[in-house]
Formats: sequence, C-alpha cells, structure tokens
Amino acid sequence: IFFSSPPFHLFFLIFYFLFLVLNCIRLLTRLLPYLFEDPEWRGFFWSTLPGQQGDPDKSGRSSPDSPPPLAQSLLNAVLDLLFCPDFTVVVRKSGPDNPDDLCNVDSCEYIWEAGVGFAESQGTTGALDSHRTELLRLLLTCFSEVMYLPPVAEGGSV
Repeated sequence: IFFSSPPFHLFFLIFYFLFLVLNCIRLLTRLLPYLFEDPEWRGFFWSTLPGQQGDPDKSGRSSPDSPPPLAQSLLNAVLDLLFCPDFTVVVRKSGPDNPDDLCNVDSCEYIWEAGVGFAESQGTTGALDSHRTELLRLLLTCFSEVMYLPPVAEGGSV
C-alpha cells in the first residue's frame, strides 16, 4: 500500500530523473573527447539535427529562426543545471509559482558561495558538490575541443 501512494511515485520519478541526468552528464564527459578526435565526427558537435536544419540565406549563414547547434543547446542545458535548485544550489525558500514572476526572483538565492555582492554562504552538501563537479567536468570537456584537434603546421613545416 505504501508503494502505490502518489508521493512515492513522485519521489521515484524525481530520483529516476536525477539518476538519468547524472548518467547522461557522465556519458557525455567521456564520449565527447572521442567525437572531438575523430575527423568524421568533429563537426557533429556544432551541427544541428538533420531534420531541423534551417535554410541558409544568400550569404550562406543560417537564418535567425534556424535551430541552434547541438553544442549551444548542450551548453545552455549545462548552465541551467549549474544553478538548478536542489540539484546544485541549496534553496531556502520556494521560487515563484507563476513563470511570469521570474523577474522577481532574488538571484542571490541561487549562488554557490559567498562573494562579491552577497556575504552569506548558502551552505552545501556532499551531493550538491558532487553534482557541481560532474557539471564542471562536462563544461571543461566541452571547452577543451582544441586539445583534440591535430596540430597545425606553422609556415608550412610539420
């Protein structure tokens, strides 16, 4: 009877989502270096999905309403997760109920440590630090694409 109650289902779904997100982060952290090294896959990171490509304009650039590259979507998702309540930051009070009220959210509630502009530390747990570390590893991997490129000869010598 306890396992069939709705709060348990919600808890299970949240736990499963957290497990899924962390495993995706770990998988991408280990997979992206191989994509960066392989010449056939190197451009995949900065491409759009095949069915979503926008029509280029006369100058050869994509139109403003074309979908963003996969890299941009991944980086936006990682940046959102870096300041996600109860995933990487401690939440002392609940956020707004209406998405239109987001302009009234105090950004100091969603920081990691005390610093310029906010003197109080929010506190942390081992799980939050672990999630932050996984996200920062993925971010570092995304920005280290240059390390996996073959060396370019300067002045024609190898």
